[in-house]
Amino acid sequence: FLVYADWGDIPKEDDFLNVDLLWPKMGLHPSVPKRVSNIYSEASRIKRNAPNAFATQIRRALEAVTDDRNAKPGSLVQRLKELSHRGEIPPTLAEVSDTLRILGNIGAHASETNIEPWQVHSIDEFFRAIVEYIYVAPSKLAEFRKTLRNNSGNTKNEV
Repeated sequence: FLVYADWGDIPKEDDFLNVDLLWPKMGLHPSVPKRVSNIYSEASRIKRNAPNAFATQIRRALEAVTDDRNAKPGSLVQRLKELSHRGEIPPTLAEVSDTLRILGNIGAHASETNIEPWQVHSIDEFFRAIVEYIYVAPSKLAEFRKTLRNNSGNTKNEV
């Protein structure tokens, strides 16, 4: 099954560009940089079969986010803290990003501790929350404001 949502703004019945695929969740929103999206796509293909590799790929995707947001070179923990200090990641998501970083380290190293299959869903949701905050929500807000201006004649300051 595929479940789509029509939020009432589709101009034509056959125009699926403006619908949202609700289930199954696949890929990332187009506002997410291609490099981040490509790493996530690769991770998604292995998440059920290789939890350690999935966590490591999500860590790589976090690194790509810090690159995209122009964090200063350094360790991933330093780069994520920089994004938090700049206000690009709020405190709760900063904690989430650090958790993902740690889980990625666990997945990348041969130790007694492994990423368990039951953790994969949370890792995926946590990463999507970060991406939603940094890229998707601002993009959707800008699009919504544009639509409001176009439909109501409001100026930028009014919306």
